[in-house]
Amino acid sequence: MASLLGKADSTLASMSYREAMADVMPDYSDIYKAEAEGFEENLTAFQKTVGDYFDNLNADNNALADELKEAVSTTMANMSMGEVPDEAGMELFNTELNKLRQRLKNTPPGKKGELERAKIRAEMERLKNSTDGMSDTLIDLGVRIENGDFIPNATGNKNMEILKAINARTAKKEIINGDLVYSIPGFDKKITQQDLKKMLVSNDPEINKAVHDVTAKAGTLGKTWGMKWEDNRQEIVNGYRESLSTKSGLAANMHQPQGPLKYSFADYLSGKGDKKYNIQIWNALKEAGVDVPKDKDGDGKITEKDFATPENGIAMIKRLTQIDEDGFDLAGTKNIVSEFLADHVGKKEFDDNRRILNKPNDKDEDEDKNKFGLNLKKNYYTIQTSEGASYIDGQIISNSVETFKSIQDKGSGIFTGYDKVPHKLKNGKWFTWDDETEDFTKEDNATSIFTALGWNNYPQIMGYLKPNNKVDNINSVMELGLGSGGGTLAKPPSISQKKWDSFSELEQMNWYLENGNK
Repeated sequence: MASLLGKADSTLASMSYREAMADVMPDYSDIYKAEAEGFEENLTAFQKTVGDYFDNLNADNNALADELKEAVSTTMANMSMGEVPDEAGMELFNTELNKLRQRLKNTPPGKKGELERAKIRAEMERLKNSTDGMSDTLIDLGVRIENGDFIPNATGNKNMEILKAINARTAKKEIINGDLVYSIPGFDKKITQQDLKKMLVSNDPEINKAVHDVTAKAGTLGKTWGMKWEDNRQEIVNGYRESLSTKSGLAANMHQPQGPLKYSFADYLSGKGDKKYNIQIWNALKEAGVDVPKDKDGDGKITEKDFATPENGIAMIKRLTQIDEDGFDLAGTKNIVSEFLADHVGKKEFDDNRRILNKPNDKDEDEDKNKFGLNLKKNYYTIQTSEGASYIDGQIISNSVETFKSIQDKGSGIFTGYDKVPHKLKNGKWFTWDDETEDFTKEDNATSIFTALGWNNYPQIMGYLKPNNKVDNINSVMELGLGSGGGTLAKPPSISQKKWDSFSELEQMNWYLENGNK
């Protein structure tokens, strides 16, 4: 069994568990009294408790995300009717500003009041800086939330609770030392404008592309003669670590399935998929015994009997996966996620390309034509990029088609093909990344994406990607992101230009849906 944590188990084991588990008392329940005699039972209980906890947490996060969207929808609707997004905050600002102006007015003139005037002006500047753009920040967050442009499990329930309270106008506003801050009961932290900007976790196209590029590099190494995975593994680990350059980018990637994986890193850590993965958390806890000031049995340590508990397992996983958790271990998590991606995504890409490299040249090509009419093990398919011709094998094309289909069926998501151009499906429409605006602002459609990737030349791919056999109106074409928007679809080889020109755009699109480019 491949290690969930790769070679990072030592990183886990070397964490400061006294600090990490400061809030977790060892569980001396009866179930762990006879660990040596009941290993399987204890492990099963551990896995179930941990798994159930995170299943419930994920469900709560999704429910909270819906509540947050509802609160935001109300706020945005009120704004459309002319309401100021944070009127109470503005009033608070004006009141505080007037107080500072009065203090300034009462300050003695000349050198006697020079220092006090400087302090007041500095406080005024802090107040201005902390409140400037607050309305824009709240509007930006509101638009993103309303459009579902965030990842609930990555954002975390604490952050969503705070954002919900702010939008529901139940959060407390106050000015402390010139800074406008929010707070809600149960959370000690005072939330500034800068804090708000970092709370919502969405996909970052630049980071996603950087992660994709590391995976692609692993594939390139795999199809290079003489390369061995063990000699290049650390380079790939380092590449993933560098690509996960922000806390939110790290959170987004560890809470979403990567590459060929069915579950996310966080899901695997909590026991999804192969339950055997979860035993690594159990073992890490067992091996981590910590010194305690007073121990009851006199051995100087809390050992595996009393430390490998579900409660401690949950605390450990939360500190590694929940960025809004107190004491979130950013450095440790980045290292472990990088190891995980290398061993479960990068290595698979390396191995897949290595099998292609080792394939005998004299084998009948038709033997491997088993999907979309593609030879999955051939690497002679090409695509033109800004860097020149790139050789793409059939398996990569097939994987890319499957990824596109998954996003299409879901109705939203970000897709980056092997041409390295990021696209986003939002509200049934495709948009392409614009380097100038640094956002998905270029309107696009599925047909142009298919053409850029060469899929329009493969009827089986086109047949697989169509959402249904036919569409019955131009609006449904556009809503599905399939229309050209201007009747500019290229004529297929099997039909005359005259007949093709006589077709409406709807008829042209249905031809492609039914026949592909043939």
